[in-house]
Amino acid sequence: MNAQSNQAAILEVAASRMRIGMSVFVGLSVAELVAIAVAPRDAPIEALGDLPWGLAAVEVCALLFLAAQVDRWMRSAWTVLRSAGAALPHSENWLSAHWLIPITNLYLPYQNMRRIVDHALGGQGRALLRGWWALWVFGCIRWRFTVASDEPFCLPLGMRVVMVAAAGVLLLNVVRRSTQSLCASAPPSGLAAAG
Repeated sequence: MNAQSNQAAILEVAASRMRIGMSVFVGLSVAELVAIAVAPRDAPIEALGDLPWGLAAVEVCALLFLAAQVDRWMRSAWTVLRSAGAALPHSENWLSAHWLIPITNLYLPYQNMRRIVDHALGGQGRALLRGWWALWVFGCIRWRFTVASDEPFCLPLGMRVVMVAAAGVLLLNVVRRSTQSLCASAPPSGLAAAG
């Protein structure tokens, strides 16, 4: 098995784990929303006890798993592109760093994903990618400012669930299409040794 087909296999595994992670994350978000929505309207959030906070803690773990899978998929796609001869501006290690560096994390992860999509799909996935990134950034900013506000808790949580679900559908669609294209360009493992 050559390195490119091995990376293509890793790419497919990361894409499937992203689907699982996104399903769990959205499911937990919906469960948290339902738990809050079934509480009496005049009851404070404390009336639910530890349920929302327990769901939120598991939700954060699911989000971290999902983030690790997105990072793994991007790194694998970057490696497949580099081994196919694509001229890329930096190493795979910078892909992870771009998510963590303040200010640059608002643009560079999108730019890196756009490079992957442009190479894989010829730019056909850009609209989906822009939608995913806009929902992701707006959702993060909206959530951050709502946590400290006096709004009813259910409204911002409901908005976040809708944004996360929509962003997830867009991201998974782009990842699925890009993975299919990148894996189709990698030589099959049995033929690589013979060629």
